[in-house]
Amino acid sequence: MPESGFTGSGDKRGLVQRALRVIVVASGTLIVLLIVGAISMAILSHTDAFTIENIETFDTEHILAADVARLANIGERDTLLNLDENKIRGAVMRNPWVGSVDIERVFPDTIRLRVNERMLGAVVAMSSGGKAWLLGNDNVWIEPLKLEVDESESSNDVALAQASSLGVILIANVPANVAPAAGCACTDGPIQAVMNIAAQLSDEFKNRIVCYSVSSEDDISCILDSGVEVSLGSDTNIPTKEMVAMRVLHDYEGQVTYINVRIPSRPTYRRVASEYVTEGTGATGTSVEKESIVPKVRALEEEEEKADSSDSSSDTATDSSGKNSRTEYGDTSGYGDSYDDAYEYDYEYGY
Repeated sequence: MPESGFTGSGDKRGLVQRALRVIVVASGTLIVLLIVGAISMAILSHTDAFTIENIETFDTEHILAADVARLANIGERDTLLNLDENKIRGAVMRNPWVGSVDIERVFPDTIRLRVNERMLGAVVAMSSGGKAWLLGNDNVWIEPLKLEVDESESSNDVALAQASSLGVILIANVPANVAPAAGCACTDGPIQAVMNIAAQLSDEFKNRIVCYSVSSEDDISCILDSGVEVSLGSDTNIPTKEMVAMRVLHDYEGQVTYINVRIPSRPTYRRVASEYVTEGTGATGTSVEKESIVPKVRALEEEEEKADSSDSSSDTATDSSGKNSRTEYGDTSGYGDSYDDAYEYDYEYGY
């Protein structure tokens, strides 16, 4: 009978069986090799083979290479094979500036340790004592920050200058019950509330903030780079509070010094009605008087203030120079969660 070119069922079974035998043999060989390798490694790890003779470390901005090596505390009997990397990382990370550690084994006798510093997140200034701390962006306390304060400055403004130079935000007026500890996670309610607020703000608004003032978890305000203070209250309903504050800032650009959006459906603001007073500066947002004020014009303004003292739509405020300037208090009630561009502010609302 001529060959058909097809393989019978018996031949197929034979091929499958031979393939299975090859796989079984290969698997068995691999298992044996792995076992032998594991045994060999176990034996070598208890010998002096690949003993660590060199420890390579590197300086960082805040940590010396010698300190990294000292913290790692690699012993004379440690080898590249028996080194406990988790133990080394934990030891080096006792320095609160250390965010992570990269460990590289360089055969035959070198271990290389490279530290990645923890990134800064904020300067935290306490409400008393002129004390401040550095807080990492991973919410871990790093170390105290020394504030050089003279008689002409406030500790908050000095802390703000420090925070600005470091490129981070300032959290000021933090309650005394907040107790930082180097290398420990920050679990304090007031700081957590600030972090919750920051996470809900848009980048546009957040990038304008230079300082948060935190009297308590329910009494948080922020100071913008223009010096305007925005009272936010608690860390709830933040997107709506931001929307209301941005609307007031837009409608009264360069004229307001304070906005209260604790209750976003009934916000209030303080508006300076004098061409000689500007938005504030610093960590407190205090309004400041422009330079080169003409005394005669100032006298006329003061006469107007006296004449208008009975007007309930205005009040008298004192700026940082100790002189009086007309300040208008307004109520933007009626905003709610949505806006009507044709809505008119009620300027007659007073405190």
